[in-house]
Amino acid sequence: MSVATVENPRKLTKEALILLGGGAVSGLVASALQLVAGSANPALGALAFGGVVGLLVNLTDPKTGTPMLRLVLSMLAGIVMAALLSVHWSLAAAAGGILFGAAFSLEDGDSTVERGVFAAIYGLALVGGMYVTNVLGSFIDIALVANIFGASTWGLFLAFAGGLKRVKWSRDELASEFNDAYAEVKGDERETIRTGRILYDQIVKELDRSRDDSHRERAIEIANETSRALIALTR
Repeated sequence: MSVATVENPRKLTKEALILLGGGAVSGLVASALQLVAGSANPALGALAFGGVVGLLVNLTDPKTGTPMLRLVLSMLAGIVMAALLSVHWSLAAAAGGILFGAAFSLEDGDSTVERGVFAAIYGLALVGGMYVTNVLGSFIDIALVANIFGASTWGLFLAFAGGLKRVKWSRDELASEFNDAYAEVKGDERETIRTGRILYDQIVKELDRSRDDSHRERAIEIANETSRALIALTR
């Protein structure tokens, strides 16, 4: 039985908050810039998005090695998007998304190939986000609302890409053993297997919240041994 788990959910939550919150704030900044410029300019929205997101990444990153590089990459993403919007919106979104992907993947410990794949995922996500804003944004008459909606949508799609990047698939052998045992036994033994499976799932769920890796691993070993003993006894 394959199980999907999210790697480092705290980091994913922080990244999503930065992208969504930064998107909303950048919408306000873009509206202010357009008001000063005297006209609606999508390039200003891209610049504001890259600048605000980069600033938030820089301020919320406790590490000393990469905050400034993250800021530079995010701002560069905004600049590249602004420059390429005059060519085609999809090209601007893809290039900007790749740079955002690079900024958000610096400390993940992945190989160069993996980082390239993840950056491409961010690029495709931002293309999807910009497509949605191009379609739905045309129905919004108020510039401030349109800017906030557009930048927040970009952030949402980038956050979704971050979630996909952190999904890990693994085979839960014990879950398969529970399923096989449930199919083999009958009567009261089935209820015992069902209850054991529920208890096992609850234990694993609670242990996932533990911050102590050594204790969590040992507790999972005990849960696995106990569950297998229950299955053998019931059979």
